[in-house]
Amino acid sequence: MLKTLWVLASFAVICISGQRAASNADLEDAEDYFIKIMNAMVTELEENYGWWNLKLLDVSQTLNEHMYNWHVAGRVNYTNGFVVSIEEMELLNIRKGVQTTVTTSNTTEWTGLVWGDLKLLNVKVGLDVIVQLDGQPVQYYTGTYTHSEITITCTIRKNFSLNEYNVVAQVTNMRTGTGVRMIYMPANHVTEVLSRRYVPSNNWDGATTWCRGAIQPILLALTEKIPFPNVCFACSN
Repeated sequence: MLKTLWVLASFAVICISGQRAASNADLEDAEDYFIKIMNAMVTELEENYGWWNLKLLDVSQTLNEHMYNWHVAGRVNYTNGFVVSIEEMELLNIRKGVQTTVTTSNTTEWTGLVWGDLKLLNVKVGLDVIVQLDGQPVQYYTGTYTHSEITITCTIRKNFSLNEYNVVAQVTNMRTGTGVRMIYMPANHVTEVLSRRYVPSNNWDGATTWCRGAIQPILLALTEKIPFPNVCFACSN
């Protein structure tokens, strides 16, 4: 299902500081850490969680369309959506930073963070399509749609003072591709109308559930297995 995970790393160092002392602070081997933990997360998704368990939210549309000499009026429900396949993945824009904050008790807390973009390419999703046209029996179809790109930005933070981790994953981009339409089976004049009315951006909220329900928990569990980079001062990397 997944061909490869490419690393296209444009690496940046960002020092976020509440105190001057953090200006020389850095994280050792942060890029290697991010690549390692993201590869482990993808392996867990593919081998144990299952891409098919990345679901989409149900979407309903009202139809009242005229095309050629057809009039299609009623409702269509897209349901039971899930990821069928992902052709390729890339890691890019890997960044790191060190942050200090002063607590109310006047102690300094150090937090390291590493983040980057996981780009999913040619993501094919499948859905059940239920069409209720005015004055007609219910019609059932299956549909597949391929998003050319879905980008998920993942951030891993470690509070060194408290030895606590925080993981955030969020969808930051979803592309459809020029001229791409949903493919319906079977195909007829009704699905021709449906293909022109389908709104692929409705899948954004569904992809967001992948972040909360799968990617974040898996990454958080992996922080206990893969050591976070250490803070260093005036380090070479």
